[in-house]
Amino acid sequence: MSAATSRAGRQAGKLGEALYVDTKLPPRVRTVAILRICALVGCAYEWGGQAAFWGPIAGVSDDECDALVTGGADDPRWTAAERVLIGAVDELERSGSWSDTTWTALGLSLDDEQRMELLIAVGWYRTICTLCNGLALPVEGWMRRWPGSAG
Repeated sequence: MSAATSRAGRQAGKLGEALYVDTKLPPRVRTVAILRICALVGCAYEWGGQAAFWGPIAGVSDDECDALVTGGADDPRWTAAERVLIGAVDELERSGSWSDTTWTALGLSLDDEQRMELLIAVGWYRTICTLCNGLALPVEGWMRRWPGSAG
């Protein structure tokens, strides 16, 4: 790893910490959204770390982590608010924005600050996933394996 890559990793870590300190989002909401964006962009590295570490802390089961890769918002395991959340992450990845309908639907369970924080978290982890995928980071031994992968 080059010095520049190492430096970039340290800076990214500092910025990412802000999403977990003095946060407005409930841990489960944040984790489901992050796992979903990791899944949508096919980032096995970041998804595996999030699923292994934050999944249990936030109360997102292994089965639910996997479902965020293999299924959609219509999966009956999700609550109504979680279906809206997953659909909102999907819409953001697809269009780069949220419709007024999505913003309003998210507002049934999240206030304005939480919705803004959700936008930041999804965008941040989209960027992290792009970095991880671009560097072809291999999944480490402590991480969850991508659903359906060997090992």
